Amino acid sequence: MRSNNSNGSRAASARGFMAFFAMLAMGLGLAAFPAEAQPFAYVTNDGDGTVSVIDTATNMVVGTPIAVGNTPEGVAVTPDGKHAYVANSNLLGGPGTVSVIDTVTNTVTATLTVGFFPRGVAVTPDGKHAYVTNASGQGTVSVIDTATNTVEAATLTVGFDPFAVAVTPDGTHAYVVNEISSSVSVIDTATNTVEAATLAVGAFPFGVAVTPDGKRAYVVNEGSNNVSVINTATNTVEAATLAVGNEPVAVAVTRTGNTSMSRIMPPTMSR
Repeated sequence: MRSNNSNGSRAASARGFMAFFAMLAMGLGLAAFPAEAQPFAYVTNDGDGTVSVIDTATNMVVGTPIAVGNTPEGVAVTPDGKHAYVANSNLLGGPGTVSVIDTVTNTVTATLTVGFFPRGVAVTPDGKHAYVTNASGQGTVSVIDTATNTVEAATLTVGFDPFAVAVTPDGTHAYVVNEISSSVSVIDTATNTVEAATLAVGAFPFGVAVTPDGKRAYVVNEGSNNVSVINTATNTVEAATLAVGNEPVAVAVTRTGNTSMSRIMPPTMSR
């Protein structure tokens, strides 16, 4: 059985996932980068509170790690490639923060206070907002205005222990997986309100990805070893649940939308 007090143990075992999540965020973002954007990948290191930078042209780690906040986990790059937003879960106690990295200089230009235990972060396709999941207890989502790098006043209440978040390609909705609630909350990004319907998925959902056409969201359920498929037009869970391997924790969809991939946690990382 899990409890809301299991954040610390989960953080240590989720490091592999968050590194994957970092690379996934980079990979999805690079396609939208202008030609002059820096070809960097950003990897969060929650053990020492830093971000490593990889030059994807040479596959070399460049410079020294960038110091951010305590126990950084999720990271997302803006579509123009100019900034990276890093969620620092701060498992030592107190509110978490988001570090904003200027990708030209690879320096932290702002640190924003959000909720407790921020874990996941996603930037809207227009680059105007970042959505950050705060995983403490009855979870919340903080919304960042990226033009001013300020946290908007409204804090959105979702389910218990939200982790991953994904925004649809048209930017109209954000899908938040709530691990303890075994559910998905849907945010209307135009009004920044949580829609009434909460979608029941498998046990302990962990990762989510939306197809490039925006028609479906794939949710990996770590506790039931399967994937739930959400029809985003109706916000309903389709009947078919797809069995995968043991303790899946992340999912990515190819740019054509024809294939999705779940990442399976190896036995040494089992929670």
